[in-house]
Amino acid sequence: MRGFTQKVEPRGTYQTCPAVSAARTHNGKKLMNQPTKTWLGVMALLLAMAPMAHSHFTWMSSDSEGRALLFFAESPQTPDYKLPEAVTKAEVTLQVADATPQKLTLQTVENEEFIGRQSDTGVVGNGVLTSVCTYGNYHGTLLTYYVKHYAGDLAAATAAEAAKPADGFVFDLRPELIKKGIVLTATRDGEPLEGVAVTLIDPSGDQAEKETGKDGTVKFYHVASGPLGFIANVTEEKEGEENGEKYTSLSHYLTLTFDYAEGTQATAASTDSEKPTPSMDTEDPADTTVESALPPLPEGVTSFGAATCDGYVYVYSGHIGGTHEHTKENYSTHFRRMPLAGGEWEELPFEVPLQGFAVVPFEGKLIRVGGVFSRNAKDEDADMYSTDVVSMFDPETKSWAKLPALPEPRSSHDAVVIDGSLYVVGGWNLQGGTDGEWHDTAWKLDLANLEEGWKPLAKPTFIRRAMAASYLPGKLVVIGGIDDGNDISRDVFALDLATGEWTSLAELPGDGMQGFGVSAWNHEGKLYASGSTGLLYQLSNDGSEWIEVHEFADPRFFHRLLPAGPGRLLMLGGVSMDRRKHVGDSEWVELKPAE
Repeated sequence: MRGFTQKVEPRGTYQTCPAVSAARTHNGKKLMNQPTKTWLGVMALLLAMAPMAHSHFTWMSSDSEGRALLFFAESPQTPDYKLPEAVTKAEVTLQVADATPQKLTLQTVENEEFIGRQSDTGVVGNGVLTSVCTYGNYHGTLLTYYVKHYAGDLAAATAAEAAKPADGFVFDLRPELIKKGIVLTATRDGEPLEGVAVTLIDPSGDQAEKETGKDGTVKFYHVASGPLGFIANVTEEKEGEENGEKYTSLSHYLTLTFDYAEGTQATAASTDSEKPTPSMDTEDPADTTVESALPPLPEGVTSFGAATCDGYVYVYSGHIGGTHEHTKENYSTHFRRMPLAGGEWEELPFEVPLQGFAVVPFEGKLIRVGGVFSRNAKDEDADMYSTDVVSMFDPETKSWAKLPALPEPRSSHDAVVIDGSLYVVGGWNLQGGTDGEWHDTAWKLDLANLEEGWKPLAKPTFIRRAMAASYLPGKLVVIGGIDDGNDISRDVFALDLATGEWTSLAELPGDGMQGFGVSAWNHEGKLYASGSTGLLYQLSNDGSEWIEVHEFADPRFFHRLLPAGPGRLLMLGGVSMDRRKHVGDSEWVELKPAE
């Protein structure tokens, strides 16, 4: 049975306003939460995944001259879109401490730097600006924007805010500064709202999305200093009519902005500020400094190849650039190793820069399989090519030797050695651009009889890339990935190496991004896997269940999970879910002895 999937829209999708999706309930009403701009930009670091749905929202901010600003744009950093009629008529209210809310007068302004409405100078100090803007019937949903801006000092502005939401607000979102980050609380009728998708837009325009928990809170860590924007939405099924047009639902979008200084923490104005609350809990993963198990790599890297062999960890190439930066300059051009006991990274002979490939150990040597590289320079269209090259590195001679090439170029796949044979499954073939031909094949190479070449395995019952391959006794196991419909999956499949039959095993636990860029390894006879949830799971030998065995301090994906000696694993590199960037550090996993 197909597992939970998260849809990833193709790059370039454009919509002027979000559409409604998955249903939820609150206080007996059927509600629907809808993703706005999912944090998938980080995927683009990895392998041509830059899916973002562009939408416009009503925003509010203030400037250095004390003017209130109201505008309609994709983000609070780009106030350059023409105003819908509804925004030209929206009222703006200013709430300051110990004062009655004040209606502001705004004038329409259009110039090269700003299109919107603004108040006179000197109007706004420390306080909260709010507005309710009913956009109207949009494709069968009555769309309303709830707009908030905390002007001046955030602590002073939040202290000025009334206990109840501003007039006309159907639900509310309030920020609080915590150590190394921000917590936001979503409420409706004074009760926490669970499962609300909240999108953060940082000063550079980068985005991250998380959902509120049972307590209505969501946390963002290591956020860049500067003006921040947030989007949250709730949709409820309700029929009605607006200006003679019928609608079947109500879509409520709340935007919130304020200036943030990284490293600050609010000193709450309330007398019970030291009382523990859900927004200041002890489970904050950023409250603990995590030391790297080994000295970090000189640069953060993702979608790289790594393996351990004879007491060393080896790391080959990978992607080191930023979001959407698929250029030849953004590949690591290093092959390094370090003793698992610690020390310094040693440079080794390097062949070609790659990402989206596998490195596996075999009899004291390392085998590198496939991968993709970019020919384009910066500011040129992506020109990416998968390779069929298979190469073996001998640590004793520190030299490379070619093995039989893959039957077809392949990247974003995985490989594993089982009983002296190299197995390759998953992936696609990129030959220019960023759209590839998906592979529906799997192959086996007998490493003791290379002259026989690659032999086909039974055709997989699935199409995947960015997945993990490992094994159970007598079985090749494939975990998670993304399919040719751009659905993220946590399905697990096994190929019986004796019968050639593909079957399904227990689904990998998790939600959201879990399964995409997952890593797995069979260590000491047990199969382990870890992904974006930050939890390490062990698959039972019969494949019927996953058992949680460890929680990482820094969840990540497109990392590598590697054996590191008796009873120990090493998690290395990848994209940090909390830090939202490539990392080069690592964590140990001390496994419990088998019972």
